[in-house]
Parts: sequence; C-alpha cells; structure tokens
Amino acid sequence: MSMVKVDLNLNTLSVLVAGVYCTAHGVDSIAIPQSVWITIAEKLEYFLPSWNYEIISFEEWIEYCLMIYPKQLLEDETIEEMQNTTLYWEYPNGNAILSISMDIGVINNG
Repeated sequence: MSMVKVDLNLNTLSVLVAGVYCTAHGVDSIAIPQSVWITIAEKLEYFLPSWNYEIISFEEWIEYCLMIYPKQLLEDETIEEMQNTTLYWEYPNGNAILSISMDIGVINNG
C-alpha cells in the first residue's frame, strides 16, 4: 500500500477523529461536544509529523487508544491508571463528566 501525504486543518482533523471514533464505538456523534473533538485534534496534531503508520494506523489508534466515557461508569482504579499512563483530562458535559484518555505511548515511541 502506498502512502499519500494529506494536509488537514484542525477542524477537518477533529471531524475525521469524531467520525472514526463514533463509527468504531457505535456512539452517536452528538453525544460528545465538538469542543472535545477539537481538543483531541489539537493534541494529536503534535504527533502527526512523526507518526509511524507501520506500528499503528491512525484508524486503529482511534479505535483502540482513544477512550471517551462518562466518568460515572469508570472505577476509581481505572481512572487513576489512565491518569498515570495516558494523556487524560475530564470535560463537563451537561450533568455528566466525560473522562477522555489518549494513549500516546504507541505513537510517541514510534
């Protein structure tokens, strides 16, 4: 398979991440605010120039290394582990708080 370089702006990247994530996880796209996708894209933007796609594809990374869950569904130990091993932050969304975890180890070491 040959690779093609594509330049994406931040908004396009955020929509791409949202589409792949929602499709892979069966999530309704309106369940997660657009600002969350933009923040994820901002953080990912740093890694794109040196991403080694032979280690993990962009789509696989979104499916297996990006996690967005209501905090109330996670155990304290799981949250603590994510805080110690991933890029982790929380985002208020209505009456719930979203836990967002980006495991960048596989792309950071690539």
